[in-house]
Amino acid sequence: AVFGPAAILAGPGDEIWLGSYREGLVRWRERDGVLGRWRAAEGLPGETAWALARDPRRPEGLWVGSDRGLAWLENGRLRAVGPGGLRYGEAVQ
Repeated sequence: AVFGPAAILAGPGDEIWLGSYREGLVRWRERDGVLGRWRAAEGLPGETAWALARDPRRPEGLWVGSDRGLAWLENGRLRAVGPGGLRYGEAVQ
């Protein structure tokens, strides 16, 4: 279950990325349900994913803005440092 969606982004096919209030980032598909979940233990800086964006230069990745900074998701791994060494430690909404 996803409680309090804070951000929504359409993914490839019928996937949806959801920023969930105090529950991190969720990858979801209607026929399969939750495909993945990333919280602080998986590298999300904070509890809530407030903003989601694709990078047209690196479409395989996803920018995630949280209540404690910016993170980069690529190949299923969430990192506090994005492409080119980009790092941002303030809230992103």
